[in-house]
Amino acid sequence: MLSRTGNQKGKIIEGGVGVVTVNGKEKKLPKSQSLGLYKFSHAQFEKDGVIVDTNVPDNWRSNIYFQIVLPSLGTFIIALHYKGREKAILEMDLKINDLLDKQKENVVSLDLEYVQLLVSKTLTLLNKVLSSFFFL
Repeated sequence: MLSRTGNQKGKIIEGGVGVVTVNGKEKKLPKSQSLGLYKFSHAQFEKDGVIVDTNVPDNWRSNIYFQIVLPSLGTFIIALHYKGREKAILEMDLKINDLLDKQKENVVSLDLEYVQLLVSKTLTLLNKVLSSFFFL
Protein backbone atom coordinates (compact mmCIF):
# COMPACT_ATOMS: atom_id res chain seq x y z
CA MET A 1 0.00 0.00 0.00
CA LEU A 2 1.37 3.41 -0.94
CA SER A 3 1.43 6.07 1.72
CA ARG A 4 1.58 9.55 0.28
CA THR A 5 2.58 12.44 2.49
CA GLY A 6 2.86 16.15 2.06
CA ASN A 7 5.88 18.33 1.58
CA GLN A 8 7.72 20.09 4.44
CA LYS A 9 4.76 22.41 5.03
CA GLY A 10 2.27 19.54 5.18
CA LYS A 11 0.60 20.34 1.87
CA ILE A 12 -0.14 17.47 -0.50
CA ILE A 13 1.61 17.69 -3.84
CA GLU A 14 -0.77 17.03 -6.72
CA GLY A 15 -1.52 18.30 -10.21
CA GLY A 16 0.39 18.06 -13.47
CA VAL A 17 4.13 17.83 -13.84
CA GLY A 18 5.63 20.92 -12.27
CA VAL A 19 2.31 21.96 -10.71
CA VAL A 20 1.32 21.91 -7.04
CA THR A 21 -2.24 22.26 -5.79
CA VAL A 22 -2.37 24.30 -2.57
CA ASN A 23 -5.79 25.01 -1.08
CA GLY A 24 -7.42 24.36 -4.47
CA LYS A 25 -5.10 26.70 -6.38
CA GLU A 26 -2.41 25.49 -8.76
CA LYS A 27 1.10 26.86 -8.35
CA LYS A 28 4.35 26.15 -10.18
CA LEU A 29 6.58 23.59 -8.52
CA PRO A 30 9.84 25.16 -7.29
CA LYS A 31 12.98 23.50 -8.69
CA SER A 32 14.09 22.35 -5.22
CA GLN A 33 10.70 20.79 -4.45
CA SER A 34 10.39 17.01 -4.69
CA LEU A 35 7.61 15.40 -6.72
CA GLY A 36 6.52 13.07 -3.94
CA LEU A 37 7.38 11.33 -0.69
CA TYR A 38 6.32 7.76 0.11
CA LYS A 39 6.88 5.63 3.22
CA PHE A 40 6.95 1.86 3.57
CA SER A 41 7.62 -0.24 6.65
CA HIS A 42 10.24 -2.97 6.69
CA ALA A 43 7.37 -5.44 7.21
CA GLN A 44 5.53 -4.11 4.15
CA PHE A 45 8.62 -4.49 1.96
CA GLU A 46 9.07 -8.05 3.25
CA LYS A 47 5.41 -8.90 2.66
CA ASP A 48 5.53 -7.49 -0.88
CA GLY A 49 8.71 -9.44 -1.65
CA VAL A 50 10.78 -6.30 -2.22
CA ILE A 51 13.33 -7.36 0.42
CA VAL A 52 15.38 -10.39 -0.64
CA ASP A 53 17.65 -10.44 2.41
CA THR A 54 17.98 -8.32 5.53
CA ASN A 55 20.67 -7.81 8.13
CA VAL A 56 18.37 -5.69 10.30
CA PRO A 57 17.99 -7.34 13.73
CA ASP A 58 14.50 -8.69 14.44
CA ASN A 59 13.97 -6.34 17.37
CA TRP A 60 14.71 -3.28 15.16
CA ARG A 61 12.49 -4.18 12.21
CA SER A 62 9.30 -2.66 13.61
CA ASN A 63 11.16 0.66 13.90
CA ILE A 64 12.65 0.61 10.41
CA TYR A 65 10.94 2.25 7.45
CA PHE A 66 11.88 3.15 3.91
CA GLN A 67 11.24 6.56 2.46
CA ILE A 68 11.11 7.04 -1.31
CA VAL A 69 11.49 10.59 -2.58
CA LEU A 70 11.11 11.66 -6.20
CA PRO A 71 13.36 14.72 -6.55
CA SER A 72 12.72 14.73 -10.31
CA LEU A 73 11.17 12.51 -12.96
CA GLY A 74 13.15 9.31 -13.40
CA THR A 75 15.17 9.85 -10.21
CA PHE A 76 14.41 8.26 -6.86
CA ILE A 77 16.04 8.42 -3.47
CA ILE A 78 15.46 5.37 -1.29
CA ALA A 79 16.32 6.09 2.33
CA LEU A 80 16.41 3.67 5.25
CA HIS A 81 15.18 5.30 8.47
CA TYR A 82 14.90 4.34 12.12
CA LYS A 83 11.83 5.77 13.90
CA GLY A 84 12.73 8.61 16.22
CA ARG A 85 15.96 9.37 14.40
CA GLU A 86 15.83 12.48 12.24
CA LYS A 87 18.58 11.56 9.78
CA ALA A 88 18.40 8.53 7.49
CA ILE A 89 20.63 5.56 8.27
CA LEU A 90 21.48 5.40 4.57
CA GLU A 91 20.30 6.84 1.28
CA MET A 92 20.65 5.62 -2.28
CA ASP A 93 20.06 7.82 -5.31
CA LEU A 94 18.63 5.76 -8.19
CA LYS A 95 17.77 6.47 -11.77
CA ILE A 96 15.00 4.36 -13.27
CA ASN A 97 17.20 3.69 -16.32
CA ASP A 98 19.99 2.31 -14.10
CA LEU A 99 17.54 -0.13 -12.53
CA LEU A 100 16.27 -1.15 -15.96
CA ASP A 101 19.87 -1.76 -17.05
CA LYS A 102 20.45 -3.93 -13.97
CA GLN A 103 17.35 -5.93 -14.85
CA LYS A 104 18.59 -6.40 -18.46
CA GLU A 105 21.95 -7.57 -17.10
CA ASN A 106 20.10 -10.10 -14.88
CA VAL A 107 21.26 -8.43 -11.66
CA VAL A 108 18.87 -9.89 -9.09
CA SER A 109 19.32 -7.63 -6.07
CA LEU A 110 20.15 -4.07 -5.15
CA ASP A 111 22.46 -3.83 -2.13
CA LEU A 112 21.48 -1.17 0.41
CA GLU A 113 24.06 -2.40 2.95
CA TYR A 114 21.52 -3.51 5.57
CA VAL A 115 18.96 -4.91 3.13
CA GLN A 116 19.02 -6.29 -0.37
CA LEU A 117 16.08 -5.34 -2.57
CA LEU A 118 14.87 -7.45 -5.47
CA VAL A 119 15.46 -5.38 -8.63
CA SER A 120 12.26 -6.52 -10.36
CA LYS A 121 10.05 -5.81 -7.31
CA THR A 122 11.78 -2.45 -6.77
CA LEU A 123 10.98 -1.50 -10.38
CA THR A 124 7.37 -2.59 -9.89
CA LEU A 125 7.16 -0.51 -6.71
CA LEU A 126 8.66 2.56 -8.40
CA ASN A 127 6.22 2.17 -11.28
CA LYS A 128 3.34 2.12 -8.75
CA VAL A 129 4.75 5.23 -7.10
CA LEU A 130 5.00 7.01 -10.44
CA SER A 131 1.55 5.93 -11.60
CA SER A 132 -0.01 7.00 -8.30
CA PHE A 133 1.64 10.39 -8.70
CA PHE A 134 0.29 10.92 -12.20
CA PHE A 135 -3.15 9.38 -11.73
CA LEU A 136 -4.27 10.64 -8.31
